[in-house]
Order: sequence, then C-alpha cells, then structure tokens
Amino acid sequence: MRLLRRAIAMSAGAARSLSTSRVTGLAPGPYAVGVRTIQLTDDSRQEDGAPRQLQTEVWYPAADSTGKPSTFSDFLCGGEPPSPEIIQAAEQPDAIGGYADGLTIDKIDKDWPCVAVRGAEINTEERWPVVAFSHGSGAYRASYAFWTEHLASHGYVVCACDHPGSARFTVIDGQVITPGGERSKRSRMEADRVADIKIVLDGVIEDLGDAVDADKCAVTGMSFGGWTTAAYCEQNDPRIKAAVLMCPSLAMSDAGKLSKGHTSTIPSLVMVGREDTVIGAEGNAAAQDYATQHQGPAAYLEIVRGGHCSFTSCDLYNAAYGNGIGPSKSLAGGTYEPLDIAAQHAVCNEYGRAFLDSHLKGRGEVPKENRFDASEVVWEAY
Repeated sequence: MRLLRRAIAMSAGAARSLSTSRVTGLAPGPYAVGVRTIQLTDDSRQEDGAPRQLQTEVWYPAADSTGKPSTFSDFLCGGEPPSPEIIQAAEQPDAIGGYADGLTIDKIDKDWPCVAVRGAEINTEERWPVVAFSHGSGAYRASYAFWTEHLASHGYVVCACDHPGSARFTVIDGQVITPGGERSKRSRMEADRVADIKIVLDGVIEDLGDAVDADKCAVTGMSFGGWTTAAYCEQNDPRIKAAVLMCPSLAMSDAGKLSKGHTSTIPSLVMVGREDTVIGAEGNAAAQDYATQHQGPAAYLEIVRGGHCSFTSCDLYNAAYGNGIGPSKSLAGGTYEPLDIAAQHAVCNEYGRAFLDSHLKGRGEVPKENRFDASEVVWEAY
C-alpha cells in the first residue's frame, strides 16, 4: 500500500495540525478553509403553512487561516450558541446522540478536529467552482467533513443542506425538525431532494456573487444523496459539469431505477465499498452499471475493505461505528477489518478531487492507472 502510506505521511508532515490527516487522509490544499451557515427559502413549496427552508452549510477557500476553527455545536444553529433545549434534542438517540452510546455535543466539541474557521472572509483571488453535496438518509450535513473541507482547501465552494424529513436533525428558525410524517415518505423525499439541490445552488451562487463561477458546478452525494446526485443530473442543469456518486442507493428508488435508464451524459464518478451492507450487492451492482453504461465520461472506484460509512466522517463521532469504520459486518456474514478510515478517505479525496479538477477546472486528465494498491482499491476510468 505504498501510496496509501505516503498519503498519511504527507498529512503528518503538513504545516497544519496532525488532526487534519485524521479527517481527510491527505495533506491540506493550498487554501485556508472558512465555513458559514445560511438558511435558504423555497417559496414554491409549502410545509405546515410556511415555505420550505434549508439549513445550509458552505465551506470555501478563506482569505487567511486566522480565527477560531468552528466547533461542532456551531453547526446546530448556524454559529449561534444553541439553547439547552436544542442541545438536549440533538443528544437524543434518534438524533446526533445516536452516533454512539453516551455521545454528547460537549464531547464532540472537545474532540472535533476540523480546521474550517467560522465566518472567515472568503478568498477573492479567483472565482471558485461550486460543489453541491447531498447527505444520506437519516444523516446530517456536517458529517462529511473529510470531503467538504478537503475540497474547500483545494479551491472549491462546497455547499450542503439538511434535507428536512430526511436529515436526522436540523434546526429551522429555532425549531428542531427530525424525520417523520408525510415529508419522510420515500416518494416525497425524492421529489424534495432534487428540488433542494437547485435551491442550494441558486442560493449559494446568489449569496457569494462574483466569488464563484456559476457556470462551473458539480453535484455530489452519499447513499440517498448519491441517488439525488443522479436524479439531479437528469434535470439537465447547464451549470453542472461533473457528478460524484458515493455508494448511491440507485436500486431503492420509488421513481424508477437510474442505474440503466438514466439519460445524463454529465461526467460521473461512482464510488462504492465492496462490503456495503446497506445498499448491498444489488446496490453495488446498480452503481457499477451506472458507471459502465454511462453515455458520457465516467469512472468507477471500489474500496475492497470498505462499507457504506466509508464515505462519511462518522468516525469523528464513533471510531467503531461499523460498516466501513472499525470492525464491521461483512456481506458474506461474519466480520472484517476495514482499511483504516483515514486511508479510505485519502482514496476518495485523491480520485474525487482529480475528477473534479479535470472537469471543472481543466487541470489534468482523470487518472487512467490505479494510484493505489490493487488489492485494496479498484479503479477504472472510461
């Protein structure tokens, strides 16, 4: 695993803290990272008599690295101190507290290793491409820091909303929203998620103005967010120049399977973990079909000793979370020891950023040869 080891070593020798390697698996990019929360409104959709609103996080290249890195609790209320009632709600087993037994927001704050500085001034040296990210079902927008912070450090604006009804926890105008009711039915979530991506892209582009390049965008997502990515690509938004689908739930859709029937030609990278027990063998096969039958440029990445949660930062909550993080159940029964999560994140970030750099920035070609140990990583570019 020559390159895997080199990736970790590079992070250890980087100018920033050693904790960064724990998150991204790679050395940081050339830019400091800022983060801010914005709340976006879609007046065309009504929920309980009010417009649909999206708590949205934005990571971006910052003008400098001075300032205090964001704590985890900063995400709960957009940088405002969360009330005791909101913290209590977040710590419930069906919310953030469900990531580990006895997990508290205070404990996450003390151990939170991310480097993004909340409210930092955006770097205006260039106009940055925009990457929209869609979280998995029952997940949370801040739980993919390995990907969002890494891309921002390499010159991308990355935006991720909580999808109300699908997110495990979100706060809108001081009100906690968790899954349940009509908006958590699969068909409703599918329609909402696709519409949410457009609102996020439109809102962030309007908010940041000349700091972003509105004609160079990508959509990415994990699990249900991977399905959302594929479904949004079917909308033919001319701004979208690339897509990254992480363990996409393409075989679980109410609206038809997108693995073989999709029409998008947007350059697409599909990532899976071979031992994924959530989407399973059928889901992995559908993901591979999406890549191999794609009519545009495509690539396929498979982490041999990886699972569903390999494409998350759930290790920051629980080092033994399972399904690709710590000892995990295998698809064939029994257990397996996943590849170290930092090494898995190095693989995702190495290939994911190279794919986006090629299609959004015109920097280099998508790698044709496997850069990692072939016994650990499968890589194919079409």
